[in-house]
Amino acid sequence: MSTTHSTSEGRRLPYTVVGGKRGDRALPSRRTFSIVVLNRGGKFDRESAFARLAAWEPAEILSIEIGTSSYDVEHLAARFSHVRFVLLDRSVSVGEQVNLGISEAIGSLVLVLWNDFEIAGLPKAVHSTEAPLCSVPLLRGERNQVLPSLIAPAFYHQRLQVLALPPPNDRVASILPFDYVGLYHREQFQRIGGYDGAIYAPHWQKLEFGFRAHMWDYRIMLEPQLRMSCSQTPPPEDTTPNEDYLRFYLKTLAVRFTGDSGRLPYSKLLMVILRAQAGPLRAWRLFREARRWVERNRYSFRQDARRVTELWDVAS
Repeated sequence: MSTTHSTSEGRRLPYTVVGGKRGDRALPSRRTFSIVVLNRGGKFDRESAFARLAAWEPAEILSIEIGTSSYDVEHLAARFSHVRFVLLDRSVSVGEQVNLGISEAIGSLVLVLWNDFEIAGLPKAVHSTEAPLCSVPLLRGERNQVLPSLIAPAFYHQRLQVLALPPPNDRVASILPFDYVGLYHREQFQRIGGYDGAIYAPHWQKLEFGFRAHMWDYRIMLEPQLRMSCSQTPPPEDTTPNEDYLRFYLKTLAVRFTGDSGRLPYSKLLMVILRAQAGPLRAWRLFREARRWVERNRYSFRQDARRVTELWDVAS
C-alpha cells in the first residue's frame, strides 16, 4: 500500500506500507498499544528482535524503514504477519519518523524504540488510556549500567542548560524523551502536533517538542516500571546553535505568556538576525513563520519556558 503523510509543518511525505493482515485493524480491545521500531546502523538479528517484541503482545509492530532492500522486507513480512513495514525512499528526521509511525499505529498508546533496544518491563498504564503524553523508560546500557536518561532544563547566566541525570525510582518529570524512546499517548501526541519536521537536528527537535509540551501543559514523565536496555551507546548529538536552534528558540524560549495566551515579541527579531548565518532576509522569514505559528496556537500556551524551568524542581 502506498500513501502520503502530512508532516507537522504541512509537507507531504510519501511512503509505502508492506505486510500485516487486513484483520489486524480490528484487534481485541485489551491490546491497546502498538510498537514502532526505528532503525539505525549496525547488524542485528531482526527475526529474533521481532519475535521478542511480539512476546509482549502488542496490537501490532510497525518498523520504519529507510533504504532497506525490498528482498529483506518481503522476507520479514512473510515471516511475521503482525509486523507492518513503513518504507521511506528518502532520509527524513527522526521526529518525522516518529510522527509517521504514530499516525499509522492503531493502539491508543504507542511504544517507540530503536532496533538495538530491548524491553525489560512494561507499566500497567500500557493497557490504559490514562497516561501522560509520553512515559520515558528507565534505561540500561550494554554493561547493564543505568544511563542518565532523565533530562532536566536549567538557566545559568541567562543561558539554557540541559542536564542528563541518573533517574530515580519514582515517577518524575523529564523535559523530553531520551533518544525519542518512550510510550506515547497517540491522541495527545497528535493533538500537540508531534515533532517539528522542519527541525532536523535531534537535539533541537526533541527540545522544541519537550518545551512545547510543558508550555502547553502536557506531561512527559520518567516511568520506572517501563524498563529497557540497549546493546550500544546512543550516538552523541550535535548541539551546534544553527538554524534548527533558531527555530527551537523562536517557538519556545522567545515566547512570552501574557495571562491567557502566548506571543512572540518583535524585540526577539534582532537576536535572530545576529544569529542567522544565511543573512537578514532569511532571519526575517524564520521569524515571520514562527510568529504566525505562535499566533495560530496562542491559546494553547499555559506558561512560558522561563516559568517551566523556574518551577522544575517543584514540578518534578
